[in-house]
Order: sequence, then C-alpha cells, then structure tokens
Amino acid sequence: MTSKALVLLVVALHVVTSQAQPLVDQCGEAGYFPKWLIPGDEYYIYSSQSLGSYGGQKYCNWFTTCVAGRVRLDCPRVEMPESENCGQDHLSVQTSKVKVPRSYCGSSPIQELSEDSQMSVALVAPKNSKGGKFLCKISCVGPDFPAGPTLPAQPEVPEVPQVPQVPEVPEESDQEYDQREDIKSSEENDDYE
Repeated sequence: MTSKALVLLVVALHVVTSQAQPLVDQCGEAGYFPKWLIPGDEYYIYSSQSLGSYGGQKYCNWFTTCVAGRVRLDCPRVEMPESENCGQDHLSVQTSKVKVPRSYCGSSPIQELSEDSQMSVALVAPKNSKGGKFLCKISCVGPDFPAGPTLPAQPEVPEVPQVPQVPEVPEESDQEYDQREDIKSSEENDDYE
C-alpha cells in the first residue's frame, strides 16, 4: 500500500470515528480520545468533569499521532501543586519517540510542539495528592508549521464588554399621546403660515 493510500485510509477512518464520538477525554472517566488526527483537528483533555479538580492517585495517558503534520499542545489553564522537579503531581509531555518527557507542575501555561508526528501527555498524581486542575487543547498542525523552541503566541480572547442596561421607558397613556400629537400638528401648521 502506498503512503498516499495509507493517508487516505486513515483520513477516512478518522471521519467515520470522529462523527460518532465526543471530542474530549475526561481522564478515563468517559469519552473517547482519538489516536489519529489530521491537520485542523482540535481535541481537549482536562482534569475531570466540569473542569473540577482531580484528586488522589491518578494516572491518565493520552497518546496522539498527527497523520500529516505535528501535534501541538496548548494548556492555558494549569493549577497543580508545586513540587521539587515536579516530582509529585505533574503533567508529563513527550514530544518525540526518543526524547525524555518533560514534567510540568504549578500554574504556568504549557505550550509544546512535537518534533515528529507523535505526542504523549500523561497526568501523574500520587496517592497523597491534594488534587489540581488543567485544561489542554491538542491539535494537529500541518508539516509546514514553524519549528523552533517557542510556539507562536496564542491570541488573547478579548473579554466581552458589559452591555449597559437600557432604562425602561414609561408607557405613554392614550391621552398623553393625543396631546403630543396635537402639539406637533399645531407646530407644523405654524410653519406653513
């Protein structure tokens, strides 16, 4: 089978499976996490249902392959306990088959780009964990996506301005309306004289 035929087969399988499945994984509690992505796909992983805190001992692993490109990880929200060398609660991110995973803890956002077509993300929390939260987007970017130690900055989502309340206009009685109309007509008649 040629590589082009293989890519088409994977894309077809992706379309069939993604239409019937949720687009999130909740650390093994529910859902389906796709292992094969195509450029433009975006999926979310997070600490628990309703973005609540995970608690206690936890090990969750998400492994993804981008069929025609690289895997990008963006975690704008990370709230995990700090520990020396992230030896306690942490997210472990492996951006290459041969590289040692990086561990992240604390509250700094995470951005990673795979060096090849695969990435693995794991939540590791020991039995005595007080819990934490995270929200990450995993996406597949085309092979021409710029390489380098840092990713392009994510655009900030502007806050929605508060809409001022419109004061209520008191209803006008029929008598008030008739008086106002009479005044308007008399002013118009004065203009013609």
